[in-house]
Amino acid sequence: MATQLVGIRVESAAPTELARFWAEALGWHADGTAVRSAAPGVPDLLFTASQRPKTAKNRLHLDLDHAPDGDVDTEAARLIVLGAQHADIGQGAVPWRVLADPEGNEFCVLPRPPLPHAGPPRESGVGRLAQICLDAADMNRQETFWAAATGWTFAVRDAWAVRLSGREDTAPTLVMGPPAAPKAGPNRLGLVLSAAHGPVEDSIRRLVASGATLVADADEDTAADAEPGTALVDPEGNEFWVADAGNARR
Repeated sequence: MATQLVGIRVESAAPTELARFWAEALGWHADGTAVRSAAPGVPDLLFTASQRPKTAKNRLHLDLDHAPDGDVDTEAARLIVLGAQHADIGQGAVPWRVLADPEGNEFCVLPRPPLPHAGPPRESGVGRLAQICLDAADMNRQETFWAAATGWTFAVRDAWAVRLSGREDTAPTLVMGPPAAPKAGPNRLGLVLSAAHGPVEDSIRRLVASGATLVADADEDTAADAEPGTALVDPEGNEFWVADAGNARR
């Protein structure tokens, strides 16, 4: 495996405060602007400073588990007390709850029993990160690219989405499917990879050969030293980052 998924970069007007919200939401540890799970194989949340306003639905969002008692509304209520709010993205009558964090980033709370694309049932903990969801116009192409990029394997495909699985016992799954939200600028959330073996330049070359493109210019609203690695975009134009294994924030 040339690279592995180690983080999710999140743009934020107030990174420390937003990191605190997500640490409480997930029951993880906040380390400044990074939020980490105690479980192995679970990507970190890495918050970077940016003053770009949020103007559209995010292409990447997180799905959290229901409350330990199985009640999706109990978990939604807990998150609202922490600072989340209800969000309407045109979902209609669905069994999950759509919320937004204090800066408007959408996320979902999943019901029990799990949805067909959510994989086999597992023991739930408060705030467990169940899925990382990436909009994909062509889920088959994105499956091929991200399976190679992360080393995660195909688990489930249906009419709605395709799901990749890493460490089934602890890590969330990566779910990709349509529709893809319109993209007017850089995504506010993006995946972060670590070069598992060899120089990071070798990993970048392999990713470009698989369909990625290097980003020529960094976002002026984000300090260069706050970026988690080298910026690229996937075959559908979604930003992601590749860091040297020695510099990955693990």
